[in-house]
Amino acid sequence: MVRFCRLQRIAGSLVLVALLATGGDSAPRSWPSTVVALRGGGTTDFWALDGDHWEALAAAPAPVGPGGALTQLWRFGYVYAFRGDGRPDFWRIQMTSGAPTWVAVAPAPGPVGAGAALAGSNWGGLPHDMVYALQGGGSRAVWAYDANLDSWRHLTDAPGSVGPGGAIAISNYGQRVILTVVLGGGSSQI
Repeated sequence: MVRFCRLQRIAGSLVLVALLATGGDSAPRSWPSTVVALRGGGTTDFWALDGDHWEALAAAPAPVGPGGALTQLWRFGYVYAFRGDGRPDFWRIQMTSGAPTWVAVAPAPGPVGAGAALAGSNWGGLPHDMVYALQGGGSRAVWAYDANLDSWRHLTDAPGSVGPGGAIAISNYGQRVILTVVLGGGSSQI
């Protein structure tokens, strides 16, 4: 399984691109692609990489701004997204259905700003089926979303304020979940 994010220029804009899980017997076979992206910049554009070209998918429910972020829980075939732009909007789209549509799920516990980030915990030890999040916007909040309960909780605080360029990564080790946080905002602290 491989997961990563990168910036790529699409239709004249820099876009955060998330590579979803690939390979393995449990990976959804019907996904149109393994790479999806939100354009951001106040647009609703949502794309999938199909081979060597980008394909427009169902538009996000509202314009995505600073702090917009994506992750996946491929066990369910879902991609989750923060709207960002100082709003708590949190959505999911089921990529394995015939015509993927966005659904609003429990909103984040607070406004989501620049530097917000998401990381999904799919398998491995407990807990799984969780999305971990940085609030961004200068906050230190680290949240956990339980996909089975459709609910959020405050997990802890990052060691400093999270700003533009913030990132979160997850590693599962048996019964432990290890989160790595990059504060962004010009900080070199991890």
